[in-house]
Amino acid sequence: MAILWLVGAEAFLAAGIIVKEVVFRRLGLLTGLLVGLHLVGVDFRHLLTLRLANEDPALAAGVLFSLCAVVFYSNALGVGSRWKDLINGSPDRPLLTIHSYLGALAAASAAWALFSHDWTALAFAAIMLILASLCRALESPHLQLQYALLCLLTFYRAIVVNLHLESPEHAHVRLRLLTLPILGVAFYLTARLAVLRDDLGQRTIRGLFAAAGSGFFALLIWFEAPELWQPLALIAFAVLLSEAARALRYHALAWHSHLLTGLAVFTELTADQAGIHTWHTVPVRAFSALPVVIGGYWLAKRMGTTDERHLALARVAYTWAAAGMMVWLLEEALRVPWIAVGWMVFAVVLALSTRWIRYQQIAWQANVVSLCALVRAYFYNYDLEQKFSGPISLRIFTISIVAAGSYFLSRKAVPEKRYTRVVAFLHSFAATGLLALLAWYEAPNGWLAPLWAAFALVLAIVDQRIELEELPWQSHALAGLTLLRSISVNLYVTATWRGISVRLLSLAIVAVIFYALSRLIRMPDEWRKRDIHHVYSWAASTLGGLLLWYELQSQPASIAVAWGAFGLVLFEYGLLR
Repeated sequence: MAILWLVGAEAFLAAGIIVKEVVFRRLGLLTGLLVGLHLVGVDFRHLLTLRLANEDPALAAGVLFSLCAVVFYSNALGVGSRWKDLINGSPDRPLLTIHSYLGALAAASAAWALFSHDWTALAFAAIMLILASLCRALESPHLQLQYALLCLLTFYRAIVVNLHLESPEHAHVRLRLLTLPILGVAFYLTARLAVLRDDLGQRTIRGLFAAAGSGFFALLIWFEAPELWQPLALIAFAVLLSEAARALRYHALAWHSHLLTGLAVFTELTADQAGIHTWHTVPVRAFSALPVVIGGYWLAKRMGTTDERHLALARVAYTWAAAGMMVWLLEEALRVPWIAVGWMVFAVVLALSTRWIRYQQIAWQANVVSLCALVRAYFYNYDLEQKFSGPISLRIFTISIVAAGSYFLSRKAVPEKRYTRVVAFLHSFAATGLLALLAWYEAPNGWLAPLWAAFALVLAIVDQRIELEELPWQSHALAGLTLLRSISVNLYVTATWRGISVRLLSLAIVAVIFYALSRLIRMPDEWRKRDIHHVYSWAASTLGGLLLWYELQSQPASIAVAWGAFGLVLFEYGLLR
């Protein structure tokens, strides 16, 4: 029935064109409209019934809808373009427009009838691409609306059928592996053809098609790539899109890179959380994080956008994300005692890279990673009792490396000149604090005070050579701690070392160092003029007097003699100076 009506409609339309008779033309167009109504009301309902029953190809219905699609589009595009002088007003032009939409319906129905399962979405995509090509050539907004609707239909069909959501997680489905890339390419090509003019609406349409294309490739990676390979695949795709954005000057793809990078980070953090896959005790997922780190820094360097604000924000986000992933990688890959060391080494590498990469955020990242290493060392490394090599414990070795890195960063991790003093004081004081606390753990006895005093002296000597503003303050702080420790602990120590009193040895060392500090430690000239540096010599003399008191308790008469001799020595020394 529909075919007979269609033949009659075309006969009337052809006659009207040949003899230039308006009645025949309009009768042919109206008859074609009746054919369309029959297709919708009868033939499509029959196809729907068949499809609800099974997915077998419906050849008869497919041929019918295909023939109708060709005829309707021939009328709308061929006749409407070839004989514009005959068909240029109402109701002819609106009727041809309706023929165009009936052609789109017939084409989609033909694809649904002739193709089944995963292939239906590919057929829809092919029609969508053909209509986009015709639209680009004819600049028809109606064709654009039609292939936009076909885009929605294709996307829905692909999600419902081609993803095979019913299959087990991470199971390989060959048809999914085959069809999703084809669909992605089809949507990318349609996006390339989609823009009729340069305005917001047209750019939005192109962006939606491009997003659908990227979405299909992302879904392919999500469903087909093994769990531990997903981060690599996603970050590689993100880099590829960014490079495509630069080459094609289509900067919307840069946003796809952002989303894919975020997805790569998410899949990395959630992959193999039980730690089942290992290589020599190192979780394999730690290795899969390395491409994400490299990709993050690559994208920060070569982001596919020219907008300065977008570029600046993207670089901040990518470099911080890459640094964060590297910190996480080191935590996963290294054993507990070495995590703080690994973080500090990474911070030093970041700081050194600023010599070649003039980017402030990297210096800030070096500071943050360094602080993480310091906090980690404080909470975990001081409890280590294992030996590293010979008499050197793992605690001494790891804390020393972290402290050395912090001293290095105090001069090399400066983001801006105005922060030089803050960074120097922060890192240098943190390193000194770590080493002072290390001495507390390694010598929790009468030898702690001499160690702190010796450390203060070393800092003062180093400061004499390189004159760093923060070192004298650290020497002062250590000297103050030494004095408190000496008065509160060392005066009451009764232990001996090879027959010699530990109290005598330790406090004698402290006193000598204090006398040295009174001359070596750097102070403002105004302080020296006010003799404030003599605080150290007074502290040393006080400790010497107290030491004599406690050492000669068994011989009270000797105390006065010892004090007198001590005073005489000080007097003579004062004359020599």
